Amino acid sequence: MRWRWWLVVAVAAWDIASGWLLSAAREAAYVRGNFLLGGLLIGLLGLWMAVVPRGAVCRVIALAYLGLWMAASPWIFSFQRHWKDTPVTVAAGLIVFLCAALTAVVRDDTEARAGRHRRRA
Repeated sequence: MRWRWWLVVAVAAWDIASGWLLSAAREAAYVRGNFLLGGLLIGLLGLWMAVVPRGAVCRVIALAYLGLWMAASPWIFSFQRHWKDTPVTVAAGLIVFLCAALTAVVRDDTEARAGRHRRRA
């Protein structure tokens, strides 16, 4: 189930690009910084999860918090008045959060790589 980590990396690329594409980021440097730093951290953690899923608990928790941060950032940085930017930003953050939250529910490649599954004969 590595597909979800590659989805997280794609969302991170969108977050980084949002620093130049969204009108709220063009108006305020701190909003652009939020998109750039958040996207960079999400991208690095997502890429790390896709390549090396072992020992993933701290990375998954960090991704969940970063996803929630990005989803809440329109209200944290007061750019919710940009009605086109807010739903896109919230959706991107929730995608990251849900991908991280799935790890708590679904047995995935992190357990298989750690050797916690039985091989069929």
